[in-house]
Amino acid sequence: MKVDLKQIERLYSEGIEKYGLDSKSVGWRDKESQCLRFKKLVEVVENKEEVITVNELGCGYGAMFNFLVEEGFNIRKYFGYDISIKMLDAAKSVVKNNCVKFIHSDKITKVADYSFTSGIFNVKFDIDENLWREYINYILYQMNEY
Repeated sequence: MKVDLKQIERLYSEGIEKYGLDSKSVGWRDKESQCLRFKKLVEVVENKEEVITVNELGCGYGAMFNFLVEEGFNIRKYFGYDISIKMLDAAKSVVKNNCVKFIHSDKITKVADYSFTSGIFNVKFDIDENLWREYINYILYQMNEY
């Protein structure tokens, strides 16, 4: 399944240029609303002391990884995927941890205990509605596989 994500990539690359390492660069109103989303997402992790591996599709500048560390999650390996090289470069500049690997990709490629995404389906621009729905289903299926 292939959808042209160039316009979306440009939005986030311009966002990191405009706002820097800020929740606004990835479309959040403020850091509090971004962290609330992270808190809701990680509710599926039953024991944060358990050693886990994590995939994050649409990792932006690495804010979720930093959130996981600040909240005391025991991360063995974190794979952050994004379509914006500028976002990944920003993430690499602030996330200095040997368990982290940032990957330029629009899909998950590594097996992990948990796979998260937050907001990647919210911006579709002029992509056909049916094609977008197929894309969402493909990504969710693919996330489940990994």
